[in-house]
Amino acid sequence: ISGAWDSHGELLVSGGAETDAIVTKVDLETLRTSRTAPMLNFPAQLRTKLYAVEYDRAAARAKDWATEPQKPIAPYQVLIAQAHITTVPSVEQADEVISANLDRSLGLAGKFAMQPGIKLVVFPEYWMTGASFGKSVDDFWPKVGIRMDGPHFARLKEFASKVGSFVGGAIFEYDPDWPRRWFNTAFIINPSGDVIHKYRKLQCGDINGLLNNTTPGNVYSEYVERYGEDGLFPVVDTEIGRLATCICYDTNFPELWRSLTLRGAE
Repeated sequence: ISGAWDSHGELLVSGGAETDAIVTKVDLETLRTSRTAPMLNFPAQLRTKLYAVEYDRAAARAKDWATEPQKPIAPYQVLIAQAHITTVPSVEQADEVISANLDRSLGLAGKFAMQPGIKLVVFPEYWMTGASFGKSVDDFWPKVGIRMDGPHFARLKEFASKVGSFVGGAIFEYDPDWPRRWFNTAFIINPSGDVIHKYRKLQCGDINGLLNNTTPGNVYSEYVERYGEDGLFPVVDTEIGRLATCICYDTNFPELWRSLTLRGAE
């Protein structure tokens, strides 16, 4: 059963197994008013204004998918894998801990991922390193953050190829193109082992700036210059649907998933 409720808990729309999709109107203004409540929410309020121009342009940049040929997608199953996660305590133990997290997660998922019907395997947020915060951007993260061209991520690509499935998840990413910064990054790998989607978390619940990770909004001008506005809201068209990602605290911002939907995300 699917459903959508308003901020007062009133059911707006629901659907059963026979329903392809449910649609309702989201009262953005009410939600925006709620976000101004006096709580540990200042970074969210700040970034909402920062991205406002992108949200306002979303409708103008929306693709008219109705005019494109519709490719029927056969029903498929999604495997969501959550194994025990150990947090990396130090640089010296990083490889050992990350490898052990991968061993547990891939071992668990591997028992089910090759079953007929499963086309997508999803791992959770920061599952490779654990929730390490407050660590040095000079000494810790360049060595502990997951690099998409590194050996640990290579194991994920091999896993996707082995099971013949799309693989998604989120990592604490270190990208040498952004020195002294690390991102909370979602990814999708195709069954050939290629990274086809990368999204860096826009709205981070960073407790009034106490967490030292980077969001695209922290480097907004340079980020858009490098990747364009589509780099903020990436959508990828695949044989199992038009896919997008968001992470944890992102779900509090309907403008984000509205923007993704307008770009075709299913």
